[in-house]
Amino acid sequence: MSAHKPATASVLPDLQVLRVLQERLERHVQNIRQAPQTNPDLAGWAEEQLKRQGLEDHSIPQRLRELLERLETRVQQGQPAQLEQLLNVSELTVMVPLVRTAFHVWSSREALALLRRLEQLAENLGVEIPDTSRPDYETDFAVWAEHQALMVQLGMWEELDQEHLVEELEALSRSEHSELESRLEVLITHLLKWQFDAASQNPRRLWRATIREQRHRLTRLLQRNPSLRPTLPNVLHQNYPHARLMALDETDLPDSTLPTICPWTLQQILDENFLPEVMP
Repeated sequence: MSAHKPATASVLPDLQVLRVLQERLERHVQNIRQAPQTNPDLAGWAEEQLKRQGLEDHSIPQRLRELLERLETRVQQGQPAQLEQLLNVSELTVMVPLVRTAFHVWSSREALALLRRLEQLAENLGVEIPDTSRPDYETDFAVWAEHQALMVQLGMWEELDQEHLVEELEALSRSEHSELESRLEVLITHLLKWQFDAASQNPRRLWRATIREQRHRLTRLLQRNPSLRPTLPNVLHQNYPHARLMALDETDLPDSTLPTICPWTLQQILDENFLPEVMP
């Protein structure tokens, strides 16, 4: 009798995790199905939610319950208490997809660790189960990004798609720099037109609106990314020549009209109250 106690104890955490998964999944499905009873307009929403979460088969919670009860009965009968020993191949084939579905309802470290053990067991036994628990970066970026965020929240660092995550973080940094260059260039182009193209009257209101908008966006960008502020002098130096060319292309001004060196300080360029004096 005493020989079975340690073995029985060893499987209880696994069965407890499965029980929580089963109960939360069942409650989740019940709540969605009951929503149209109080508001018939939610009928379409309820069906869409169940389909999106892979729960259009209404028997899924019950199947997980029945499988869990069989495992609990075996433990009570004193059978081997390691989860890997309790499951047969046919049950494993059913269990893995069920736990994957339930994990979307109860996303926890415990549930994910159990799921990975079951998947590893299936691999060891040569059981082919399509891997749908790790969203693919190439086929659905939004789902992939949501999964990465969840793994970070759970502290499951080994689950992260490190290669693609590094690529995205580097791309995000480059996009912030690109936005800084683009908005500063547009702003300078319109300041040049404002000051030096006195003959054009009709578009001046639009130019002023663009100047105001670009300054606002630049201010927000620098608030989100204070580390970009020290790069402003270099960005201005590199992008002023192109902004000057853009201003020339968008006006009938001769090349000699526009200064080859930026005529304003960075403080003036970003100052929401600054507009250069219009040249006669």
